[in-house]
Amino acid sequence: MFSSPFFSLVTLAFLTMLLIAKLSSTGAATVGVDYGRDGNNLPSPREVVDLYRSQGIGAMRIYYPDPEVLQALRGSGIELVLGVPNTDLQQLASDIPAAQRWVRTNVLNYYPDVNIKYISVGNEVTPVNPQSRYATFVVPAMTNIFNAVKDAGLFQKVRVSTTLDTTVIDEKTSYPPSAGNFRGDVMWFMNPIIGFLTDTNQPIMFTVYPYYAYIRNPNTIKLPYVLFTKQSPEFIDNGNGLAYYNLFDAMLDGIYSALEKNSGPAMLNGTGFSSLRRGYNVKAVITETGYRFTPGPPRVHGRRKLLASEDACTYYENLVKHVTSVGTPKRPGPIETYLFAMFNEDKKPADERNFGLFGLDKRPRCSINFHGT
Repeated sequence: MFSSPFFSLVTLAFLTMLLIAKLSSTGAATVGVDYGRDGNNLPSPREVVDLYRSQGIGAMRIYYPDPEVLQALRGSGIELVLGVPNTDLQQLASDIPAAQRWVRTNVLNYYPDVNIKYISVGNEVTPVNPQSRYATFVVPAMTNIFNAVKDAGLFQKVRVSTTLDTTVIDEKTSYPPSAGNFRGDVMWFMNPIIGFLTDTNQPIMFTVYPYYAYIRNPNTIKLPYVLFTKQSPEFIDNGNGLAYYNLFDAMLDGIYSALEKNSGPAMLNGTGFSSLRRGYNVKAVITETGYRFTPGPPRVHGRRKLLASEDACTYYENLVKHVTSVGTPKRPGPIETYLFAMFNEDKKPADERNFGLFGLDKRPRCSINFHGT
């Protein structure tokens, strides 16, 4: 046994680092921001990476492997959700060498200098939305990408999933959240996904937008229920006795209920995936949520009037506080969440514009503490 003061200090420092690492792995969830480049006059990727770091944003999602962005991320420490474009799914599903090349080119060429945490194989592909033509390719493409990542020695270091939207949820029967279930006409699609994610211990990824639910039903859904400002429960779920104060929680718990009700068999031969398992232990990562900044008519909130842009800031600020600490009634605790989006992108469809948290001058539009405190 060494007993020198130097050894004691080194040992103490080492144990302190281990404790910090342990605490960071079990503490507040990651809050990231989605970074798209479908706009004019956007800051350069290097400027954007510097902005993430200066604002304390520890995670980024990109929708395709942009070499300029990946190069700018080298050495930054920023966690990355790397997207596989929907247009690549068919080839990756049918061509194992193509999946291996994709991983070699877009992951191995950058990892670990770029902190790639997840690969999202496709974005918002379901059988019942405009991306439905890609639906049959999702699980085979995920499987081939997963196997390529595993063969590269990155099993569970780089996680593989897909990002879904709430069109897979049966809106007619999914209220309250305890009754949440998937649509009957998507079960052929969802069961293999749940089976794959369960058998390989991967998370499921979802985009969750209380904003769109609100603007479609402004006479039914109350604004405080959307903005996390209700002081009393909106309702008590008779199925489980849980109280719901905000729509984000209700939507996410509806997804969790649907996962728990459905099993997913692995569907591909020769993959090594097996069994029929429940989705109870599948964790959800929210890869998109946001609120549009477009100014609108003043709304009365308490004793003062708010523009829609102020509503957006209220949503983002309260959401970050909520997901970094509270969690949902069904699954308390931090929720890994990505905000949409870094900048306004004027080449996007009209209903996806003006969600930018930062102006083109890189100034923030809201006072968000991305650590939630």
